[in-house]
Amino acid sequence: MSLSDEDTTNVVAIPPTEDLMRDHGVLKRILLIYRKVVKQLIGEKQQESRIQP
Repeated sequence: MSLSDEDTTNVVAIPPTEDLMRDHGVLKRILLIYRKVVKQLIGEKQQESRIQP
């Protein structure tokens, strides 16, 4: 599927600084989720070990 001339006129160029800020935001969210999952996994392992005698 190729873009016609009409389709390319609607494309807005994103400045490099804006692109970098978007990437930074995505990375921050990924790290936030990663840390939360790690804490939950560690917490589950600690709870499981407490249940078993």
